[in-house]
Amino acid sequence: MESGVRMPLRPYLSLFLLLPDRFAPEHQFLKELVQDVNANEVDPKDRLSDNVYHYDAKERIFELAEKYERRMEERSHDKMLAKNKERRSVLSELGNKQKECSGFEKKQGCATKKTVMEI
Repeated sequence: MESGVRMPLRPYLSLFLLLPDRFAPEHQFLKELVQDVNANEVDPKDRLSDNVYHYDAKERIFELAEKYERRMEERSHDKMLAKNKERRSVLSELGNKQKECSGFEKKQGCATKKTVMEI
């Protein structure tokens, strides 16, 4: 699932590259690349930033790549918690139904099932 593009290389005024998420390397690698280019190739007056950015097209959010990755980790964690809560509530409901059913009295005249061992 592609949610946006990274804007990895904007180390100076005349360079701006966009990479789709599926082709972009880790943001830390891109950040180191930008820092290296800025330090060794770009005149200080032309430098913009050592940062790497991400645009989430689905959410329409432009943010630092680090912040995007934290947001995605939190979203994943929240989904996992919601799934666990749902699973626990189903088990809890099953337990309540078992307790409810165990309180019913057996009908008179009904034979109980015999197990193989009793036969």
